[in-house]
Amino acid sequence: IGPLTKGESRPVTNGAFSFPLDIAEGENSTTLLANSAVPGTAQGTTTFTTFLDTAAPILTLDAVTSPTTTLSQTIEGSFVEFNPKELTITVNGNPAISQKTFSDSTFSHLVGLIEGSNAIVVTLTDTNNASNTANATITVDNTGPVIQASVRGILSDTSLRAGDPFFVMVNATDAA
Repeated sequence: IGPLTKGESRPVTNGAFSFPLDIAEGENSTTLLANSAVPGTAQGTTTFTTFLDTAAPILTLDAVTSPTTTLSQTIEGSFVEFNPKELTITVNGNPAISQKTFSDSTFSHLVGLIEGSNAIVVTLTDTNNASNTANATITVDNTGPVIQASVRGILSDTSLRAGDPFFVMVNATDAA
């Protein structure tokens, strides 16, 4: 027996029937009509919704600010997923966020950072345990530049007197 189509009938045995149902990815609505062989009885109808989710979530992570001097940053993004189960954010391999309820298809979470490089991993898992991951790196640089200066006389390497010409030599480095 093939798929049920409009106008096709299926036998009812002990008040039950079965049929194969081919559905598309996403939400599907199916209406069933029941007719009785007894003259003068009304037709019954019911509609039910089925959902097929075989695709992994699509996850988009908004751009992060890096380098920065701030020890926290809001991680934001969006996703396409019919049945999200959990969104996790880790910072340097440590769990930072676990979101299990969703009012829309966006997320925004403040995470703590440390001085240096911070590996951000955002993972969205759906109810079928399919997942997708997005990554970012945020560098926190709160170390000021290192400046070294020296004075060197033009006429003598060892001493300077008032009025002697000289060079000021500066070397500046910054880790970022």
